[in-house]
Amino acid sequence: MPILLVLVVILAIRAVTLPGASRGLAFLFTPDLAGLGNSRVWLEALTQNAWDTGAGWGLALTYAIYMRAREDTTVNAFVLGFGNNSVSLLAGIMVLCTVFSIRPDASSEIVGAGNTGLTFMWVPQLFAAMPAGRLFMAAFFLALFFAAMTSLISMVELATRALVDRGVARGKAIVWVAVAAFALGIPSALSLAVFENQDNVWGVGLLLSGLFV
Repeated sequence: MPILLVLVVILAIRAVTLPGASRGLAFLFTPDLAGLGNSRVWLEALTQNAWDTGAGWGLALTYAIYMRAREDTTVNAFVLGFGNNSVSLLAGIMVLCTVFSIRPDASSEIVGAGNTGLTFMWVPQLFAAMPAGRLFMAAFFLALFFAAMTSLISMVELATRALVDRGVARGKAIVWVAVAAFALGIPSALSLAVFENQDNVWGVGLLLSGLFV
């Protein structure tokens, strides 16, 4: 995770030095006040934060089980929110500056926007504009893989722990959860339409579950 953070900072700095990067910064930081009246904007912002902070998943419950008795939860909560949103902002600068540098005519309908591939479509093009870009790209996507895996571990542990607390053997619980998650994820892996539907459905679901927590 520290390696990924360092790489994101380096990439954001490189991205803002690209020709046309200013258009990306303007696109990102110029507020569209009319959009605040659009309920969809609020819903997508809330579901995004419910997802990437882990709040909607209840992942804090998983981590709390293994925390020290005298852990400073206030500091942890601040670091989680500040760190998560700071990295998201840097990632936005990195991607959008790259997009507008490569495609000066880009608009709000950016190819890959949403959850379907901004990182995988545009970041490799940023690496192509850097010295030792292939080396950086390998390190970046390897770090991104481990970031995804660490999130996945906590998600699996949340369901596993719930089963263990109900008397299921830990090894068996892990297998059940892993097999169920893999099987339920197959339709989304095979169909972009299913993936987008599930993203919308469970985005709202995370808000509801977070409310109950």
